[in-house]
Amino acid sequence: MRALSSLGMLDAPRAEGHACRSASRWFVLDLAPTRRSLRLETDDARVARYIRVAYGATLVDSLTEPTDVAVLSKSSGTAIASFNGIDVPRDRQAAGKNPWLSDTYVIDQFVWKALSGEREWTALYACAAIVQGRAVLLAGESGVGKTTLGLALQRLGARVIGDEMIVIRSAPSAVDAIDRRLSVRWRAGDPLGDAALHDLIRREAQAVGRGKGRFLAIDRRAFGAPPAPVPLAATFVLSRGDGTPQITGAGITRTALAIAPFSARRPYGVDDVARLADVLSAGRCFTMRLGDPNASARAIFEEMHAC
Repeated sequence: MRALSSLGMLDAPRAEGHACRSASRWFVLDLAPTRRSLRLETDDARVARYIRVAYGATLVDSLTEPTDVAVLSKSSGTAIASFNGIDVPRDRQAAGKNPWLSDTYVIDQFVWKALSGEREWTALYACAAIVQGRAVLLAGESGVGKTTLGLALQRLGARVIGDEMIVIRSAPSAVDAIDRRLSVRWRAGDPLGDAALHDLIRREAQAVGRGKGRFLAIDRRAFGAPPAPVPLAATFVLSRGDGTPQITGAGITRTALAIAPFSARRPYGVDDVARLADVLSAGRCFTMRLGDPNASARAIFEEMHAC
């Protein structure tokens, strides 16, 4: 019999003839509010810790057949990754350049692959916050400052919905998040100048990764109970800036094209862009050149008040 832990973890039996092999662990992730679920198997302790830290709130005590199954095995000396029985190649010749060399990246991509099969909700690599009772979507490339801007909005009275794995629905309009911990990558000090918030993050967060890939993972419950899904009010496509924040109105189709690369469905096609446009049509669309995060947050509040 396999034993299921209180964290949705299943210890798989060791394969015969491999006495030196580390015991594999199964984790069952409930990717609510979508209908997707993912069973992850790994025999690497560091990977198992990352799953517990980043996705601990999604782990469930259930042996119900998941919608997807993924494996990341390293006991043979060569990392083997597969999703739903199909091998996922990992190029070992591009150290430092290929993100597939990062085990945490692979786990995240397994979750994205599972979310790509969802039909009711559209999953996006973004941050979202509730501003004046409605959702504001912050989209942009990795490292642009989405999470920091979300926390800056929170300082002004907004409520962070989630980070990195946001899900949105068109009818009725709703924005929610997969319950993955927020990823805070503050390299030098506190960019928001808020000692209380900085202390809260340092106290509640857990460090994940090493070197340049290191970040602080913090449960959104540290800021209060997770909010219920709310309608979409606006989408901001972010880009880096070094001066005064600049917000410009943008068309829905243009915005859908801009954020399509951040969706779970990759590669994306014309139908995927049309689906995104339908979801975004519930609110207004903008491009935003960022400045200081606090000033950028105030600019969003002012724009939403004007709306």
